[in-house]
Amino acid sequence: MKPTEQTPTIIHSAAELGNELRLQREKKNLSIGEVSERLKLPARQIEALESGQYENLPEPVFVRGFLRSYGRFLDLDENVLDRALEHINPPAAGTKHTHLGHHTDLNFSNTKRKKPFPTWILGLLAIGAIGYGVYAWQNKSNKDNAEQEANNSILTNVIASNPAASALNNSNVIVKPMTASDTQTETASAPPTSGNPLLQTGVAGELAINTRYRTMLTVTNANGEILINQIVPARSEHRFKDGAPFEVRLGYASGSTATFSGEEIDVQAARKGGKTAVFTAGGTTTQ
Repeated sequence: MKPTEQTPTIIHSAAELGNELRLQREKKNLSIGEVSERLKLPARQIEALESGQYENLPEPVFVRGFLRSYGRFLDLDENVLDRALEHINPPAAGTKHTHLGHHTDLNFSNTKRKKPFPTWILGLLAIGAIGYGVYAWQNKSNKDNAEQEANNSILTNVIASNPAASALNNSNVIVKPMTASDTQTETASAPPTSGNPLLQTGVAGELAINTRYRTMLTVTNANGEILINQIVPARSEHRFKDGAPFEVRLGYASGSTATFSGEEIDVQAARKGGKTAVFTAGGTTTQ
């Protein structure tokens, strides 16, 4: 006579299934860590499956997959496992799920939780905007300085390639540092000529140049002789005589002034929209 097959245990709740999994694990002398390593699941998820607490686990479909994998790993009876999963299947939204008069105690929500927008992203964006503003400001300042130096370097290279550049005639050059009283304000781009003692006097046939900023200055006389070709300091005066007309090039002419025979030359108009001014002083015309 064949022995009667044992009826599979009926498990009605998540807690009952978890307890059954725990018992089977202990029978096999396995630790939670060993199960975690074999199933490639975090130990906290194994503990949640054994306690029937699913709140912090993924979506229900994944929980069912975890339970089935764990049950098969412990050689849990397939019929017991299938019936247990049927009993703890999460109910559809707005309905109650019952089986054999028992209500499910599955304790995770079937609704998706909305995650709040991480505020730290706004902080990063604000820091990035401030950093970009500082970078743009510094880049503009460095670009202006680089343009000035580039203009000066180009002039130096061009003149240096000319054999006449090695014989500069500086006998007509007078460099006189300007005092603080010679300008009314640091921020003025072109100080007024009235009240500037350097522009109130003039000698016939003499060219006087007053620089506002450090710049490359090149002056050539009517014979093609280069009288000066060098970077001159800010707020300095340079006078040239006996050689008109003079060809003048100021690498960074902003705020600089010039006179010929005491008559003011419009240096800013000679810039023609750029930072470099090129003009002729003396002769028949003064540009």
